[in-house]
Amino acid sequence: MDDLPEFAPFPSSQVREALLPEQWTNALAAWATLTSAVLALSDNDLKDYLGTSGAISAVAYLGGAYAEVAAKGPRILGSSPAKATANLRLMRTLLVRLLTKGQLAGLGDWGLLADFARVDWANAGDVLALAWTTQTSSIETSLAVLKKNLIRLLDASLSGDLKAVEQILSRLNYLLQGATIAAAYFAAGDDFMDGIVSCYKVMNPPLRKVLLATGYLCLRGLLHSPEPKLGMLADRLYSLKVVADAHKAGPVSERDSYVVELVSATPILSQIKKVVESGNAPGTAALTSRIDALKTYQRLGGARSLRPARLKQKKALDKGKQVVDTADANHAELHAHKLSKVAEIQDLFPHLGSAFVCKCLDEYGEDVEQVVAHLLDSSLSSYLAGLDQSEQLPDNGFTQTHIETTPQSTFDPPYTPSALLPTRRNIHDDDDLDRLSTSVSKNLHFGKSNSRQTADSLLHDKSTAPSKAAIMSALAAFDADDDERDDTYDADDVGAAIDSTVNEVDGIGLGNGNEEALWRVYTENPGVFDRSNDVRSSTARAKLREETAMTDEAIEGWYIMLNRSPRLKRNLEARYSTFDGSQTKLASSRWSRPTENSDSEDTAGPSNDGRGRGGYRGRGRGGGRGGGSVSGSVGDAATQKARKNKEASKGSRANHSRRDAHAKKMARGG
Repeated sequence: MDDLPEFAPFPSSQVREALLPEQWTNALAAWATLTSAVLALSDNDLKDYLGTSGAISAVAYLGGAYAEVAAKGPRILGSSPAKATANLRLMRTLLVRLLTKGQLAGLGDWGLLADFARVDWANAGDVLALAWTTQTSSIETSLAVLKKNLIRLLDASLSGDLKAVEQILSRLNYLLQGATIAAAYFAAGDDFMDGIVSCYKVMNPPLRKVLLATGYLCLRGLLHSPEPKLGMLADRLYSLKVVADAHKAGPVSERDSYVVELVSATPILSQIKKVVESGNAPGTAALTSRIDALKTYQRLGGARSLRPARLKQKKALDKGKQVVDTADANHAELHAHKLSKVAEIQDLFPHLGSAFVCKCLDEYGEDVEQVVAHLLDSSLSSYLAGLDQSEQLPDNGFTQTHIETTPQSTFDPPYTPSALLPTRRNIHDDDDLDRLSTSVSKNLHFGKSNSRQTADSLLHDKSTAPSKAAIMSALAAFDADDDERDDTYDADDVGAAIDSTVNEVDGIGLGNGNEEALWRVYTENPGVFDRSNDVRSSTARAKLREETAMTDEAIEGWYIMLNRSPRLKRNLEARYSTFDGSQTKLASSRWSRPTENSDSEDTAGPSNDGRGRGGYRGRGRGGGRGGGSVSGSVGDAATQKARKNKEASKGSRANHSRRDAHAKKMARGG
């Protein structure tokens, strides 16, 4: 006993990947040998072994092993199903032996028990009941801390860690399913169930499915616990009724109601009804009224199971037309397909005889998978359990149809993968589909993965939406001027349609920002702009040059251009003139024909050549641009010439004279 070492911790997947297959096989064999040695100890020797640090190492080994097997599958415990099953049996036996030795640190951890219930669900009920009996205080302490943290995460909803909530509840559901006492513990009080209802409002389909399973298991625990708590169950159903009424009165859709999904997707109401109808326990009348009230929220079609129903194969009718077999069954000729099934099972279990395998196939309808499952779980029927497992078929049963499988040639050595060769890996290695796990059915579907999802539910789903911090960081990293379009020549492309600057009139920029100084001198003393030597050498010209930083030629040029552009003069006068509130002259608002000496740009007197500027644009009615009017007096030469030009070439090439005349007028005026 003193020579037995402590259990080494079970390594994680990262450590296992770094080990060679031979090393991992040796490690599994060492754990199995040590487990068998510890189980072979007497009670006193085992107590002495656990009294040192053996208990801590054994509990740590079991916790790590069950956690890894629950995550990766039992494939990691052996190269064959038989070895994996043997290691799982040793682990279960060690756990039961430790549970019978009283309170041990870490043995009542909810994570260890939940992982065990997931891995060895067939024996989870008895082992968890034993654990609750011997480790009551440590289990309740662990569940109390977990329940408190879950209530806080569920109440936080969107502001909390929804992914952590989903992972914890998914792991906890295995414990709630195997131990109804633990389910009843979580159902006690309103805080946990209210947190589930409030968290269900988040549009997260995977999380919603887990929340439905958790609520169903909690109510089922109250119903099927060793001491059914029907009064507490009635209170929980009443709380659900109140929540359903409040949801119905609100603006939220019915499909977002937790109670509607719970009573429609789970058989909880039918199970409660069976218990009520089976006995006369106190509180059944209240349960009956609660069931009738909640049935009104059940969707059409009744309750449906969360697990998809198995496809039922239609059995073929036995019409009695088969060939009568009069020979002895032991000497009957075996069919080739049955022999192939026998060979397939013997590859997995070489110690079994062919006759025993044939009887197993006959017992389970020649279903190889079912036979292998019963052999792995050691759950054969009483008839098969009493037979000789090494029994072989007689030789004459193989003479005609059985094809002997010759062993591998002795000249060819068995193939062993070399450690020097690289191993090809894939991102899908050791996933559910690679391990052929039963959970792979959750990810396989026909048609749409979520047929109930609509555009509205997808828009309301904030689980995959980026956070506000991510949006702000993306905006901070965005450079608005990175790909800005070059609009240098936009104004040139537009042309004269837009007056782009205030200081430029008719495409001419004068003064370059010195218009105010030039205009002030112009209004006070226009003689300063004369082109004479006396004026250039005067004090006023020198002061103007110093103020505007312009040469004499530029100043005189500005004066010349100002006199040539009455429009520029009006603009400068309107911009820089100071209005003192007194108006000495009132201009007439009545239109009158402009005189010949008018200096207006927009009006000009009639000319003999009919090409004067001014007047109205377009076809005009006389007195405007384009010369004489076609509606003038008959004896007027300008009128006759205008009418002649209007009708020229109108019949041969349409009325294009207007376009040509307009182009000439624009060229002359611009």
